[in-house]
Amino acid sequence: MTDGPLFLNILRFSVPILLSSILQMSFSTADLAVVGRMCNSNALASIGATTSLTNLMLNLFMGIASGATIAVSFSLGKKNEKDISEHIHNAMAVALISGVFVAILAFIVARPALSSMGVEGDILNGAVKYFTIYFAGAPFSLVYNYGASIINAHGDSKSPFKFLAISGALNLVLNVFFVWAFKMDIAGVALATVISNGVSAVLVIRSLMKNEGCSRLHLKKVKIYKKRLFTIMKFGIPAGIQSCMFSIPNVLIQTSINSFGPAAITGNTAAVSAGAYYEMGHGALGQCAMTFIARNYGAGNYRRIKKILFRCLLVVIGISGTLGWTTYFLSDYVLAIFIKDNPAAMEVGKLRLFYLALPNMIGAAHSVYASSVRGLGKSIYPMVTNILGVCVFRVVWLAAVFPIYRTLDCVYITYPITWAIALVALVIYFHHCYRHIMKGNFKTATQ
Repeated sequence: MTDGPLFLNILRFSVPILLSSILQMSFSTADLAVVGRMCNSNALASIGATTSLTNLMLNLFMGIASGATIAVSFSLGKKNEKDISEHIHNAMAVALISGVFVAILAFIVARPALSSMGVEGDILNGAVKYFTIYFAGAPFSLVYNYGASIINAHGDSKSPFKFLAISGALNLVLNVFFVWAFKMDIAGVALATVISNGVSAVLVIRSLMKNEGCSRLHLKKVKIYKKRLFTIMKFGIPAGIQSCMFSIPNVLIQTSINSFGPAAITGNTAAVSAGAYYEMGHGALGQCAMTFIARNYGAGNYRRIKKILFRCLLVVIGISGTLGWTTYFLSDYVLAIFIKDNPAAMEVGKLRLFYLALPNMIGAAHSVYASSVRGLGKSIYPMVTNILGVCVFRVVWLAAVFPIYRTLDCVYITYPITWAIALVALVIYFHHCYRHIMKGNFKTATQ
C-alpha cells in the first residue's frame, strides 16, 4: 500500500473486495431468484418490502466497521503493535454485542415498522417472517464484516473473498434445498442466509486466529477497550449515521413505491437486486481508497494520497459505467431472473434502471470521494454533506414535489440529482484538506 506501482496494487486489492461484495449480495439475490421462480409473486414482494428497513437496521453498525478499518490502518502505518492488537480485539467485541442488539431490536420492530410503511395482508405476514429470521443471524453478519475489515486493513483482500465463495455456494444450495425439498418458501431462504453467514463468520475468526504477532486474534482478549472504542466510534459513527440517514429517505421512497401496488413493489425489488451488482464497484473502490489513504497518511506518504484518489476514480468509473450501461441495455434478461409473467413489474424495473443504472458513474465518484475524506480521518464532513445534500433533499422532494407529480419517475429522479450535489461538495472539501496536508497544518481525529 505504501510503495510500488499504485494502479496494479489498487487492482490487486480492490478486485477481491469487488468479487467478495458480489458474492455477499448473491445471498439476497439467490433468495429473490429462488423465491421469484419457485414461489408465488407475493413472496418476492414480501422480501422486497423489507429491503430498505433491513439496510436501515444494519447500516449504523456496518459504518462503525469502517471506523475499525481506519483505526487499524493508521496503527499499521505507524507500526504501533499495541494499538493494532487492541483495535482488533475491541472491534470483534463491538461486532458481537452490536449483532445481538440488532437481532433483538429487529424482532421487536418488525411488524409495526413494516406495517407503517404501507405493507399489508399476506405480503406483510411474509415480510415479518423473513425479516425476523434474517436478523436472527445479525451477530454472524456483523462479526464477518468487522473481521473482513480488519483483514482488508492488513492488505489481504483475497481471504474474505475465499470465505464468501464457500458460504455463497452453501447459501445457494440451501436455498433450493429448503424451498424445493421442505417447501419452506420465505422462511427457507432466510434460514439459508443465516446459516451461510454463520459459516463466513467462523471462517473469518479462524483466519484472524492464525495471524502472527500483534495481528493475531485471541478469543480471551476480545473485550471493549474504552480508549480504542472511542477512536473507532470517532471514525465509524459518522459513517454509520450517514448510512442510516441514507436509509431513512430510502424507507420513504419504498413507502411511496408501495403505494403503487404489488407490481411496483415486485419490479422495484428486482431492479434493486440488479443494481446491487453494478453498484459493487462503489464499495470496493471506496474501501480501497479509504484503506490506502489511511495507511499512507499514517506512514507520512502524503504525496501518494492524491495519486491513490485519482487512480481509484479511474477504476471505479470504468467498472460502474460498464456494468451500469450493460445492465440497462440487457434489462429484459436481467429482470427476468426475478420476475415471472408480470409485464407491469418488468416496466417498473426498467424505469428504475433507467434513472439509476445509466448515471451510475456519478454515484461511484461520490462514494470514492466520501471514502477518501474518511481515510484522512475526517468522518464528520462526509456525514454532514450526505445528510444535507442527499437525505434532506430526498425527504423534501418526497414531501413537496411527489404529491404534485405522483409518478415513479418523480421518485427515481431524486437519486442522480442528489449524488451530483453531494459529489461537488466532497470534491471541494477533499482538495481543501489535501492542500492543508501539504502545508503541514492538517490534523485528523486521532491527533
